[in-house]
Amino acid sequence: MTKLKRIKLLFFENRIKILILLIIIFAAFLRFYNYDNRFGIAADQARDVLIVRQALRDHTLPLVGPFSAAGSFVFGPYWYWFFVIPVALFPHYLLAPWIFQSILYVLIIPITYLAGKKIINYKFGLLLAFFTAISAKEITLSTNLIISALVGFFAFVIFYFFIKFLKEKKSVDIYIISFLISLSINTHFEAVPLIFLIPMALVYSKQKAKDIVFSIIFFIIPFAPLFIFNLNSNFYESSNILNLHNQAPNGRTIVQVLKPWFDFGFTFIPRVWRDVLGSNAIIANLFIILSILLNLIMLIKRKMPKEILGIFFSFVLMLAFLLLYKGRLFENFLSFIFPFILFISAWTCFILFKKNKFAGTFVIIIISLFTLISNFSQINNAVNNTSTITNYFKNALIKNYPNTKFSLYNYNNINTDIAYSLSLYLDMEGKISDQGMRIGFANVGAPVNHQIIINNKALGLTIYTLHGTSNKEINKENFKPVNANNIYNQVENWYKH
Repeated sequence: MTKLKRIKLLFFENRIKILILLIIIFAAFLRFYNYDNRFGIAADQARDVLIVRQALRDHTLPLVGPFSAAGSFVFGPYWYWFFVIPVALFPHYLLAPWIFQSILYVLIIPITYLAGKKIINYKFGLLLAFFTAISAKEITLSTNLIISALVGFFAFVIFYFFIKFLKEKKSVDIYIISFLISLSINTHFEAVPLIFLIPMALVYSKQKAKDIVFSIIFFIIPFAPLFIFNLNSNFYESSNILNLHNQAPNGRTIVQVLKPWFDFGFTFIPRVWRDVLGSNAIIANLFIILSILLNLIMLIKRKMPKEILGIFFSFVLMLAFLLLYKGRLFENFLSFIFPFILFISAWTCFILFKKNKFAGTFVIIIISLFTLISNFSQINNAVNNTSTITNYFKNALIKNYPNTKFSLYNYNNINTDIAYSLSLYLDMEGKISDQGMRIGFANVGAPVNHQIIINNKALGLTIYTLHGTSNKEINKENFKPVNANNIYNQVENWYKH
């Protein structure tokens, strides 16, 4: 056998492994290319990294996460616990937590391949992995250090174990599902609709009584930190969640009732679906219609496998929950349903291919082509303004005061994106200290009567010296401390005072 024939034989025998490896490499490229201009940093991201860094310095473990935007209650601490790993391993590298998250979003590719392979076959697994690799939403979330991104990663792991349970009916898988869903909910309450996967799995369970009991136990475990916080804060968490009121007015007309449903079904969900795929609006809308019609036909003709039906029904239940939810919905807060959208998209293409190879291939190529065009346009044109501005002020401070540490204050909680980011950048350089030179960050034209040390009218931002100003005067002038320990106490210890 010639050397060329051996290579061909080796390639043929390992073609599946090579293909999935190529998809993983391509996914990594889409997530890491032009990274310096793409990693998302603003007030929330800088705050959370500062909290993790302070926790490591103080050898403490955060008990709660940040406040919810939906009301006066907090999330669990797992968002912070998770990112202790990269910050502890690489304490002097700013992008460590972002890169760690991006790696997680590369790991979802083999996870989706295994899920697709288990539910149908390796061909479907490759298609599902490829759609996940090029998904615009998954690429965007991979570089944005927000809580929803971690929920999105958990969702793919949950999705895999859900499929594994549907196929193998092993009780341990439903326990893992229950635990991970609870972990996701504690990370961000957006993940609550994932609860529907537990009763859906129990429908397929062979040992219902035992699985119900242990599922409840494993679901409760991750709530331990929030339970402790609730006791320590005089039931702050439970009382505020239970006292949330429905703000929707009573006595609405039938049109007022149906309009939100219409907007949800025909505007919001199609937009989310389109954004997950990242394809052209017309192409995506036509594909969504095709997906609905094709799967309805399969359902009516009873040709849909029961495991696939379980996935579809779970998806519908989650959408129904979102439809009845009265709060405002943001696309990033729906990361828990992205695996289902990608699955249904891949499933539609797979079934279409089985019915007509030409039509199936054509649809896959068209969707992929428009998605990749959109992805490369966004990746190449990305600009990280916050990082650029923050670096300017950090470098200016260090240049003007090379041997000085700073204690940073922000005026009236304005420009928090830059102020928090500047605090993080200075902290990374070891230039932040409570005993350091007091400086105030404010917008140009703010009523501040202190000496200007850095002024950039083009950016509209100014740094003042607050040297010799007492804490009382600083507070009276509406300057708020944004050092790491101050931010940590604002998030973790506010209820103790």
